[in-house]
Amino acid sequence: YVAELSFGENGEIDGVVSLDDARVLTADEGVELRHLFPYWSPDGTQIMYTSSPGDDRFRLRIVDAGEDFGDIIAEAHGASGLAWHPNGEQILVTTRLDATGEDGEALVLANLTTGEIDEIEVGDLSVGIASISPDGSEVSFVDREGGNLWLMDLDGTGLRRALGNQFQPTVTSWRPRPLELPTPVDRALGSTALSVPSGDVSEDRTDDATHGSLGPYQVLMETDGGDIRIDLYNHLAPVTVENFLNLAKAGYYDGMAFHTVEEGSAVFSGSKIDGFGGTAGYYIPSEYHPDAKHDVAGTISMVSKVVNGGSSEFVIALEPKSDWDAYVADQQKDCADPEEVCYAVFGRVIEGLEVLMGFEEIGRLSPSTQPHRILKVTVLDATEG
Repeated sequence: YVAELSFGENGEIDGVVSLDDARVLTADEGVELRHLFPYWSPDGTQIMYTSSPGDDRFRLRIVDAGEDFGDIIAEAHGASGLAWHPNGEQILVTTRLDATGEDGEALVLANLTTGEIDEIEVGDLSVGIASISPDGSEVSFVDREGGNLWLMDLDGTGLRRALGNQFQPTVTSWRPRPLELPTPVDRALGSTALSVPSGDVSEDRTDDATHGSLGPYQVLMETDGGDIRIDLYNHLAPVTVENFLNLAKAGYYDGMAFHTVEEGSAVFSGSKIDGFGGTAGYYIPSEYHPDAKHDVAGTISMVSKVVNGGSSEFVIALEPKSDWDAYVADQQKDCADPEEVCYAVFGRVIEGLEVLMGFEEIGRLSPSTQPHRILKVTVLDATEG
């Protein structure tokens, strides 16, 4: 069915849409079919959907949504429609045959104008629901068997997991317009992480045997348990520090939960939702430096959300955590190995560590526990200059 929405003077939807207000788009008389996954074409003149009798057979149809409402424009057996490309000429589908005609599930991009078929390599993953980013450069899809949400470039490169299967994602869609982010940095995924020369140290910083390198890059983090003052290592991780400061100035961290607390060991935060450390909608390259170590309590580092890439989730160590260091004996670990833990150090708590030490333990998925929260992160005046 297709129905028009009506809006009141205030711009809100006026009333409830019922079947009496709708037009029937699909009707297969005498056949028990399920019509699934409808997608409008970018220009709003056509609709793509998948039909199935429920026995693992699928048929893709594209129909007219204009004057010849419901007329079939294109049809393909053994295929499921997933998404329209923003250019309006291509559709993303899954098929029962790969590009060579062999049996096996495949994810393909089909050009409706030329008939050209481009298979997108996803390895051993089985694609459930998928969608294309508004700029047409990336694909998001749910792995039907593993229950993970994956992102990849449209050319089949840059495959990376975006969401773990503890939440069993089933449907995914993209924000229809670009999200204006506070830090305009290029995405760097799967590439070599930044390594800043050890001699690149700002002249206006001084070394301190107790707290490390003190200087003008500091923030005050107010929490519901007390205040924390953090010194940021701009000389070791300039991109990470700039990212953190910009997020703080934008109010990104205000109200966030310390979603995981390992008592006496570490606290994690930087999540828009309780129970999982999310991202700010983009990634920054991890900056690893041989002098940036988790050698004392209070060390703050950016959590790796993808290979050699962080975003907004951070962790504060409550004890030395040498196994989190990217360098061992001045040799960088293979941080692309998922078995290795490499967190990019970008600062240290210099006041208020006892506040964090007083947090009670909370698991990543503890719905019954009320987590401590960040009330506000203030960039101190010295940093503004």
